[in-house]
Amino acid sequence: MRIPLILLCVACLAVSCAPSQGKIDEESSKIAFREELNEVKTIKLVTTTFQKELVSNGKLRAFCKCDLNFKISSVVKKLTVSNGTFVKKGAVLATLEDFEQKTSLEKSRQALAKAQLELEDVLIGQGYDGKDTLEIPKEVLRISKLKSGFFSAGLEYKKALYDMQATRLLASFDGVVANLNSRIYDKTDGSKPFCTLIDRKSFEVEFSVMESELKDLQNGQTVSIFPFAFEKEYKGKVTQINPVVEENGLVKITARVTNNGGKLLEGMNVRVLVQNSLPDQLVVPKSAVLLRQNKEVVFTHQEGTAIWHYVSTGQENSSSYTITEGLQAGDEVIVDGNLNLAHEAKVRVLGD
Repeated sequence: MRIPLILLCVACLAVSCAPSQGKIDEESSKIAFREELNEVKTIKLVTTTFQKELVSNGKLRAFCKCDLNFKISSVVKKLTVSNGTFVKKGAVLATLEDFEQKTSLEKSRQALAKAQLELEDVLIGQGYDGKDTLEIPKEVLRISKLKSGFFSAGLEYKKALYDMQATRLLASFDGVVANLNSRIYDKTDGSKPFCTLIDRKSFEVEFSVMESELKDLQNGQTVSIFPFAFEKEYKGKVTQINPVVEENGLVKITARVTNNGGKLLEGMNVRVLVQNSLPDQLVVPKSAVLLRQNKEVVFTHQEGTAIWHYVSTGQENSSSYTITEGLQAGDEVIVDGNLNLAHEAKVRVLGD
């Protein structure tokens, strides 16, 4: 009898200590219906200047660049440069075998000296001092030079001197050697470039814009240039607007940029950014504008609540939109944490 009595007491005690089912259900309901508080970031909407952007791609070309070639064909005797070598104006880049040119120059020099003697004899024969030509009538002197062969000998000498000088390739300006493919003992072809000389102090960039965008461009306008190869911004200015619209509706624009730091290279691909300032605009970050049911929506914050607004956007750049309808200056626009918001959802502004 004692054992059943003890078990009955233990069972009663367990029932009295356990929480009631009603209390469990009540707590679960509170958790289920507890409204989630969304954390957001906001900005105060004000009228400001909007930077309208025109973006295009282009390619760099040196402002001063030329192909250098020998005027005569011969074998390369000496190379003093290689690709990438910086040279000063007048520096000798390469020399050709010049035996024939030296021989021709010496023969023409002797022929000229002989013609000079013949000229003196002709003048003496006419009663003039062959060495003092200042007192001789110009027409008499001209005919005497023709008879003596002095004119033709002088031309031959100039030609031989030119050929001799043509065995040396000189730099036309300060620059960097490029596209040099010849080696010593190669035979040159006077019709083809021997190498290219590039002045890397400044470059031109050619890019294209739609004809409808021409109204935003003018000569002298500042542009930003960003090489794809590395992250750096260069400033340039528009120098040419080609007054022809091509078949694809594009117009070619040329801008000039200084190679500050010396990292820009011939043929480098770049992105070109042209900005125009539009004053008195309502501007929001792109993150503030959502697409709901194919309509543009912006949420504002009002006393802890997110309010849904249909808006119309105007201009667009890489980071922002202008708002033409749906908002007004002074609105507190939600710019972060808005992806899953609903109308009149409760929010908490970070930083408050």
